[in-house]
Amino acid sequence: MMRYWVYLQGEVPGSFDPAELAAMPDVGPGTLVCPAEGEILEKNWRSAGEFPDLAAAFQARDRAPARPAALPSPAPDASETAPEQAAADVEKFLDNSSSKLFRHVSELMRELEVRRDERSLATSLQRQVAELKDALQKSREKAALLEDRMAVLTTLEDAVRKNEIHTRGLEEALKKSETAGAELHVKHETCRTELENAKRRLTEAGNDLSIRNRLVDKLSKELTERDLALAKALAVIRRFEEEMGRICPEAADIEGRSEPRQPSLPLQPEPRPVAQAPVQPSAPVASVEPSLVTPDAPRRPYTTDDPPSTPPPLTPVPATPPEAQNALVRFLRKYFSVTPH
Repeated sequence: MMRYWVYLQGEVPGSFDPAELAAMPDVGPGTLVCPAEGEILEKNWRSAGEFPDLAAAFQARDRAPARPAALPSPAPDASETAPEQAAADVEKFLDNSSSKLFRHVSELMRELEVRRDERSLATSLQRQVAELKDALQKSREKAALLEDRMAVLTTLEDAVRKNEIHTRGLEEALKKSETAGAELHVKHETCRTELENAKRRLTEAGNDLSIRNRLVDKLSKELTERDLALAKALAVIRRFEEEMGRICPEAADIEGRSEPRQPSLPLQPEPRPVAQAPVQPSAPVASVEPSLVTPDAPRRPYTTDDPPSTPPPLTPVPATPPEAQNALVRFLRKYFSVTPH
């Protein structure tokens, strides 16, 4: 329940609740009161009838039954009651005057508070007007600056447009360069693969060539040995012919008349050189051109443990039959084909 301060006879007693204020005979709806909560300010002093709880308490007091009248007392002496009556009248007059004066002061304070609010509002409005003027001046200056820059804006837009066109051209050139770089990278990888294949094929060809050269050397050696053997056989046949000529001169004369005698050959004829396949010198690996290598050429399986297939036989240089063979034929014709007379 709210409690109130009350102004009575120039004093501020309290604080009281609404029931206590209603029980006081000197307190009515026109008495100035102030809520006890908060500060005691001039603007908080109002008539008691303005507060709902106090007005309800006063109405309940007025509706209460009147007390029975007291028995009439004997009339006092006029000489004795005159000073007391005069003092009561003066006191009542002072109370009424004080109440009116305080009410007037309260109204003046309210008006002063309103004036203060109006003054503060006017001051605030003046300050806002000054701020708006400053903002307007700044806006005008900014607008003037923007108008000055409008002339440069067209030039800047043209420069930006040219820069955009140049940027697009550079982007297109960059894309073309990236595409060309990718193609070159693919070509580089292809050439490197072809080069590796060419190196591998060149190595295999070198191995095949070395194997063929070894086979050629082996065949040449065998042919040389055979030529030596034939030369020895020829020498033996000639000695045998000489012996047969001494033993059977008739057969030698018949053969001499039928065929002209061949000139004598040396006992150890020089071996006939065997024709070898021309061997091309192997080129260095770095000189292999990738463009001359066919990437789809079939590879021949080759290992060091399993050599490649035997190369085709070498065709010797055509020559006349060896002398040892001719001598052997003549010898057989001479002594085995002649019929005795």
